[in-house]
Amino acid sequence: MKPDSEITNPEPRVLLFSDEDFDVEIYNSVASCAQLSEIRLLASTFAVKPECLGEFDDPENSHDHKFEGHAHKFVFDSENGIAIGTIVWCAEIKSGRKKALKLTAEYLTTYGDLQGMDADYVRLYFGKIAKFATFPYFRNLFSVQVSAAGIQLPPLPSLIDRVD
Repeated sequence: MKPDSEITNPEPRVLLFSDEDFDVEIYNSVASCAQLSEIRLLASTFAVKPECLGEFDDPENSHDHKFEGHAHKFVFDSENGIAIGTIVWCAEIKSGRKKALKLTAEYLTTYGDLQGMDADYVRLYFGKIAKFATFPYFRNLFSVQVSAAGIQLPPLPSLIDRVD
């Protein structure tokens, strides 16, 4: 037998909407009970390359926009019915091959009223819905930071609903 310090826990199962054993009724019960209780910005970084500032003013210059978000950390306390995790968002704009602008932000998100729910379904719900809950805050932060840098860019587009 291994000493306690060497015992490793297997990675938790990651449930997907496309899994054969996905149960829509269990997922719907999580969705109907979950109550968003808070969203907090934990950290953000914003950087613009000074040599690229003039390129944003040139209408002939095309920019490659990219943004993505993902659940980073997740903890579920079934007894108290609380799911806490972070969503990390990143937006980048490239001018040619250069990363001209980058914004990264991490949001703490908490859901309650989930006592006794299946942890796999709560994790799946969190991974999808917390992204939608935090995106308006990230979209706003992007607009504020870009404006503060004196750059005129359109806002990030809205998220579309899709099953990952």
